[in-house]
Amino acid sequence: MNASSTWLELIHKATTEQLLAPIVVISLVVGLCIWYWIRYYRRSTALGNQLSSLIEEIKSVQQLPKAKRRAELNRIFADHPLQHAWQEFAETLHDQYELKDGEQHLKCSRATAGAAHFFSAQSVVETPLSVDFFKHLPGILTGIGIVGTFWGLMTGLRHFNPGSPEQVNASVDQLLKDVMFAFVGSGVSIAASIGVTWSEKLRLARCYKLLEELT
Repeated sequence: MNASSTWLELIHKATTEQLLAPIVVISLVVGLCIWYWIRYYRRSTALGNQLSSLIEEIKSVQQLPKAKRRAELNRIFADHPLQHAWQEFAETLHDQYELKDGEQHLKCSRATAGAAHFFSAQSVVETPLSVDFFKHLPGILTGIGIVGTFWGLMTGLRHFNPGSPEQVNASVDQLLKDVMFAFVGSGVSIAASIGVTWSEKLRLARCYKLLEELT
């Protein structure tokens, strides 16, 4: 309670120039985190759920006779985001027939190429989620925090006046407050960077694991 009161008192006494650096840094960090949540976290969660659902449907196909599996897979992948990958993979399937009552009937379809070649990590996961960009987002957040720290330090040094001992003490106190407020913004950016790194790797690993199970 005392710590909260101290912070509120410091913020109340702070000048606009002292608060400018942390406000700008925190605003940028919050904006990027919201963008990350919309463009990556929600999409990766949806993709993971989509792959998980698809896996369950394909597992149910294994209960059917071999001759009916391909037709059922065509139905499952119809109008599905991975329909194109399935169509390319289906072209590599080799149909085997058997003669029954004078007519040829589909016995089974054998794969002549690995499914992982068509349902690749790059086409299914990395490109739709823009993984190459978002894996650098934690570094961008940390960089924003570092810039904010130097901004606060430069603000404090500009106010530093070594004219007399009294002025030095006042200037040092002002410098420490300027740097302290800058460190607040830097701390928020580092915390956001850690959170983004952890969640991004966790979501990505889940998608990779489900894709491997699918193929």
